[in-house]
Amino acid sequence: MQYNIQFYNQGLYEDCAGLITKAGAPFTGSALLEIPKHGFKLNKLVIGKPGGASDATNGFIAPATLGKCVEQAAKAGWKGGIMAFQFPNADAAWIKAAKGSAFK
Repeated sequence: MQYNIQFYNQGLYEDCAGLITKAGAPFTGSALLEIPKHGFKLNKLVIGKPGGASDATNGFIAPATLGKCVEQAAKAGWKGGIMAFQFPNADAAWIKAAKGSAFK
């Protein structure tokens, strides 16, 4: 049986660099592309973000910006997926923008 890991990334993960390539302190080594160095398969990681700025105390990325981050991760070989929390802010329009062109 295979499982996916939900990558709930709040806190310092508010831009593509911190979210995808290099997380800063105190969470160094925890950006999406850094996690496989700790033994997890890249394609088992699912990015989870709040649907709106009011849905979490931190970690919000505008859906269009998140879409660019997701595209960057997909170009690096990641295919894990995205998820959102807090409907109604995380609606169909949010998903469309957040997935960018990475998922068809």
